[in-house]
Amino acid sequence: AQGNSYPSETTVKYVFRLHEATDYPWRPALTPFEFQKLLNNLTSIKIRGTYSERSAGYLDDVTLASARPGPGVPATWVESCTCPVGYGGQFCEMCLSGYRRETPSLGPYSP
Repeated sequence: AQGNSYPSETTVKYVFRLHEATDYPWRPALTPFEFQKLLNNLTSIKIRGTYSERSAGYLDDVTLASARPGPGVPATWVESCTCPVGYGGQFCEMCLSGYRRETPSLGPYSP
């Protein structure tokens, strides 16, 4: 997937990106809003490490490009969102006080 080679007996580097753009062939296709909802509830990423009982898999040099405020150095490379009216949170994933969803769990916020 995403141009990566098949597993082999030599060391192989794999790179995967999560994209919200609709021009990628992911199925099911998600709107940018649905993609944000998915990321807001993401609790794990599972990677298959071996393909047979006799093989061994190793995972190293993992990079997860995300951040939340903390005592460390600011991650200036992380995107900062400006939310539309009625939306709040780091990724505009929450309904602000005084707003609600037109349809529960789906659709835009409305006063």
